[in-house]
Formats: sequence, structure tokens, C-alpha cells
Amino acid sequence: MANFSLGTATVSDANELGHLMALAYKNDPIQRNLLPFALRGDYWGAWLAHDFARAGEVYYKSTDVSSRGRDSDEFLSSKIVAFAKVRYPGPIDSKGDFEGEPPEGTDIQTLVHWFEQMDAYHEKHASYEKDYYLNVLCVHPSYQRLGLGKMLLTRFLADADKEHARVYLQATELGHPLYLKYGWVDIEDMVTQTPEGPVVWKCMMREPGDGAKGII
Repeated sequence: MANFSLGTATVSDANELGHLMALAYKNDPIQRNLLPFALRGDYWGAWLAHDFARAGEVYYKSTDVSSRGRDSDEFLSSKIVAFAKVRYPGPIDSKGDFEGEPPEGTDIQTLVHWFEQMDAYHEKHASYEKDYYLNVLCVHPSYQRLGLGKMLLTRFLADADKEHARVYLQATELGHPLYLKYGWVDIEDMVTQTPEGPVVWKCMMREPGDGAKGII
């Protein structure tokens, strides 16, 4: 039976997180148009590694610890099966945007458009200095519906509620129902144009303490 631990990831986890992200969003209508699946993990791993150095960035991870060694505190085997990329309020840093070279086969136009949309709507609706931000929440497909999303959200939202702060996010169609359950409300549609047509994500805001009963 799986046993899960909650912790904070380090930059050494970035590549593993990138491959988990690629797998979790394998069929996402935006990401499947961006770059070949076999190359996504390394690209997202490099992006995550870059953002580790940003002010306020924190990565929470849920690890499946299969067993412990007898008479030992060391884990025999473990793997990251879910993570959340979040940002705590603070000054806007000067780290700069990720400029990693997209692999061959990337739809550069869609990639640039998507990133520009996310940045523009974030700046429109939220403050880096005052608001919390949930950037990525993903769970391995084989570990969904086990409460891992709730585990990660509970950890993050406890800090936001303690500071009486708002939490902003941009939700995919798949993730949208989960966020409604934990207190977020829709504030505007964000539309990304892809070769398959427009894809709508929901810009959402959670006021301090909203949905607190849902995460206990």
C-alpha cells in the first residue's frame, strides 16, 4: 500500500518534476500542440530549474515511499508523484524569463503566445507583492483520486490564510472543478489560440479563508 510524504523539493528534483509535469499534462489541449511528448520532460525540467531561483518560489512535493529498510530510517525506494509550484508574495525579482532553447518540433508561436497570456492575465488580476500564486499543480496519472492534490493545496493555503492573503491561479478545464471546491471563484476567461482552436483557462481568485472547511 502506498505511503505518501509531503516535503519541499530542491533544484536537484527539477528534472524529475519536469518529467512528471509532462506526463500529467500529456493530453492537455495546449501542451500537446507545443512540442513532441518525448522532449517535454527535459524542457519543463529546465524551466522549473530556472524558476527555483526566483524570489518567493517554493515547490511542494508528494513522494510515494514504498517501504523502509529494516532497522533503518532510509527509504528503500521513493518517487515524486505530485507537486505544486507556488509563489509567495514579495518583491519582483530580476531573474528574467526562462530562455531555454525549445527542442526541434516546438510550435514557437503557440509557446510564446501561451506564456505571454499567462503573464498578462497574472499582472492584470494579481499583485506579486501582495498575493499568493498557484502556478502548477499536477499529479501522476496513476496516483489521481488519492487526495494528493488536497494534500498540496492544504499545505499552501494554510500559509496564505495565516497571512489573510488572496491566492490567484489560472485553471485548466480539468483542474477547474477542484479549485471551485476549495474556494476559488472565476474572474475572467483566458483564451489561448492553438492549431486546434482556442483553449479557455479560467482566471480564478481565492479570498482569505474561503473554502477553509473544504480542506480540513
